[in-house]
Amino acid sequence: MVSQTSPILRCRYPPRGEGQVRTNHLRCLQRMRPSNGTSCSQKTIESLQKQVDELLKVRIDQQQALESWKARQETSNGAYRYYRQAVEESRKLVASLDTDSSPLLPREIVEEERKAANRDIEQLKRDIKEKDERIQELQESESLLRSDLKAEIERAKSLTGRAGSKPPIDINHQHQVAVTSLYEDMTNILITGVKFERDPELPEGSTNYQCVYTQRFEAVARSIRFQLRIWRETNEDGQEIEHARYTPLDLDKETAQFREKLGFMGSTFAFERNQIQVFSEQLKEHVAEAVGAEVDVIEVLSDG
Repeated sequence: MVSQTSPILRCRYPPRGEGQVRTNHLRCLQRMRPSNGTSCSQKTIESLQKQVDELLKVRIDQQQALESWKARQETSNGAYRYYRQAVEESRKLVASLDTDSSPLLPREIVEEERKAANRDIEQLKRDIKEKDERIQELQESESLLRSDLKAEIERAKSLTGRAGSKPPIDINHQHQVAVTSLYEDMTNILITGVKFERDPELPEGSTNYQCVYTQRFEAVARSIRFQLRIWRETNEDGQEIEHARYTPLDLDKETAQFREKLGFMGSTFAFERNQIQVFSEQLKEHVAEAVGAEVDVIEVLSDG
């Protein structure tokens, strides 16, 4: 395992192009070998090499994008100067027509040339406006590219800093996962989600559990999805009592016979939290009866 003071954080080889950067980082990887003669694991070297390749690709893409933008900007600036010059020349032409009293040009020809010059000026103004808008877009694009490049550089530094370290193992999390897994296997109740909700009438809010209970009978396995909402409130005597509300879900997707055999477990009802064991037994009993009825139907159809 590479320590947090990995040589890759203080590589002394300055980047001079993609090939030179790759060579320099390979040298850094070689310097990561411990002084006692042992070498880094192949897996660690491959992981770091992969990060180097990703960082090089991000850097090259950003540089190419900036160079492309600069080339387009030079072209736009050239066209912009050309249109400005054309406008000035057209204005001079119009001014000369206004003051030209030469008897060699009929008035009708002068008027036609004046109108043509005015049309050219209006067209050039529209072109200049479009170019100005395009330049504004390119400037915004450049700003965005620079921001992205800066973010990628910061990300690269962060990845390099974490390259030689591994996150600590959360013992408490592993313990909780193991307990939950065993509980689900023993009860056939799978808790797929937990959500805490605030309620103006409940100071502590409520907790909603999304659950799935699965009943297996011979070759048939059926599941019922339901929600349990748990909350605490104070009664008239000042005692805090926990309540639970059971709500079955997606029963419209089940057969009419299955819903009928569920009995009252097919509808919503509330009970006190300390009766949760009785609720669990009733749930298992009614679902088992509903599944058993379907098994009987399957056997009858098979015999027929």
